[in-house]
Amino acid sequence: MIVSASRRTDLPAYYADWLCRRFSEGYVLVRNPFRPGQVSRLALTEETVDGLVFWTKNPLPLARHLAAFRPYPYYFQWTLTPYGAPVEPGLPDKRRLVSAFRELAKRIGPDRLVWRYDPVLLSPEWTTARHIEAFGALCRALAGSTDTCIVSFLDRYRHCGPAFRRLRIRPPGEAERAQLLAAFRRSAAACGLTLRACCEEESGLPPASCIDAERLARLGGFSLPVHQNRSQRRGCTCAEAVDIGTYGTCPAGCAYCYATDPSRPVCRFSQESPVAGAPLTSADQIKDRAMPKRRRPVSPSLFPEL
Repeated sequence: MIVSASRRTDLPAYYADWLCRRFSEGYVLVRNPFRPGQVSRLALTEETVDGLVFWTKNPLPLARHLAAFRPYPYYFQWTLTPYGAPVEPGLPDKRRLVSAFRELAKRIGPDRLVWRYDPVLLSPEWTTARHIEAFGALCRALAGSTDTCIVSFLDRYRHCGPAFRRLRIRPPGEAERAQLLAAFRRSAAACGLTLRACCEEESGLPPASCIDAERLARLGGFSLPVHQNRSQRRGCTCAEAVDIGTYGTCPAGCAYCYATDPSRPVCRFSQESPVAGAPLTSADQIKDRAMPKRRRPVSPSLFPEL
């Protein structure tokens, strides 16, 4: 099974020690996001984990511990935008993150780093012209350190309404999207980057599989025949995976975040806890979840080169 760590919270940035501990102890407990009292126990071993996808805006805390994940093929979905405070108030200086991106690529290889430029939002501060300039600059800075950039546009979430109104944030309109995408294509192509779109079916770009079984198979040197994840939103082409994070636990405070409601306190969980989020109680129902192994050895060529 592919493990997603995590769409629901930034585990590499804020819970790196927790991640390492869970793999060291060989299991994790995951709450059902719709029925929190239902808890799944998942084995985290070389026999059960086909690959790992780390989602983050700041992998620096986890980067110190990557030796713990050598037995598994893994890559990072790294969201790196030009925004600062107040849109992304909890992140390090972006110049530091750009340098870290390049350094990590030298260490683990550019095929383990997928750059995300999302969400693309507009405001009085962030105009189409400024995005075009900023995206081009990031393409040039990251050229050779990744092979892929994934873009998507801002979605409206009810709990983000107050922040959107305060910052005058909005999604780009149809004409603005077309202008941005045309410029993004030119910048990406000039820097040797493949540009893909996440759940943007009308973008004209090839769809991104953010949970990419082909990439993991290539990194691991095996085949990985998995189904598409049908539980995700329309337009998602991600491979089937199990996510081990919990909503409402990321303290970054990004104004557009779908995973954290600013009207509720962030649940910071213990690095020693077996479960991300609220501590276990006697009312929780814990059940083992099957973690079927999907990877297969690569069949040798019938006609090897002589």
